[in-house]
Amino acid sequence: MPRFQQLSRREFLGQMGRGTVALVAELAFGPARNVLAIALGGSSLAAACAAAPGADPTATAGPTLAPADPTATAPAPTPAPTGTTARPTAPLATATAGLGLLTYLPIAAGVANAYVLVRGEEAAIVDTGLPGNGAKFAAALETLGLGWAAVKHLILTHYHRDHVGSMGEVLTAAEAAAVYAGAADIPFIESARAITAVGDQAEVFGLQIVATPGHTEGHISVYDPLGAALITGDALNNLNGQLSGPNPQFTRDMPTALESARKLAGLAYERAYFGHGTPLESGAAQAVAALFPP
Repeated sequence: MPRFQQLSRREFLGQMGRGTVALVAELAFGPARNVLAIALGGSSLAAACAAAPGADPTATAGPTLAPADPTATAPAPTPAPTGTTARPTAPLATATAGLGLLTYLPIAAGVANAYVLVRGEEAAIVDTGLPGNGAKFAAALETLGLGWAAVKHLILTHYHRDHVGSMGEVLTAAEAAAVYAGAADIPFIESARAITAVGDQAEVFGLQIVATPGHTEGHISVYDPLGAALITGDALNNLNGQLSGPNPQFTRDMPTALESARKLAGLAYERAYFGHGTPLESGAAQAVAALFPP
């Protein structure tokens, strides 16, 4: 049976964004009663409309919704006051071909950002922040009606403590989660669970791994090509609204790290999510390309 749920304006803005398709139809229920019906969905809805009998293959399935106000969908992550449980920022949705809707929940996990990615009843976590942030991931999952059993993947962009500090808490709670990291960084990560080495173009949870060494030797970024999103780890930063490359103070090999930043500039994406700093909600690839020209 189809399930219907009434959304508040805030929930709607949080859950709908680029990649969402609206199908509008007028339904007649008698000579004097017409109802306007609107169906919202991702790439699967668009594909179904395109494949419908009699459909014009050159036509779209309906107008693409304009992106919500970035200040409403992705407020800048801020650390929670000591002794409190932080609430994650509003979910940000994007489409992934053939896999349904992928939802991004950024979390302020100390001095670094971490991310919960949800598709249906399955979730992945990218980085874990400093120690003591495990409860924030549980709260993020709860906003979508999920528990720790939904977490099947933990992707670590690199081994620095502000990105792997809470992995022990996460793995204790997420008993079914597989762990992934760049091969060169694995020896520096303390884990009671085996870590799978992933390199350039490896796929995890429908996401593409991008090798971005330099900040650390095994640093990786996470790319969602069809969803037009990129999680950069520390390969890029966007602190105080200032887009920049990796922080030289904490970067092992700066020339290699700058080459990795240029590599990210060559990908196609609309949004970028950083290990440090606020997301870029539109024009992210162009901004990176302007900062790191070929």
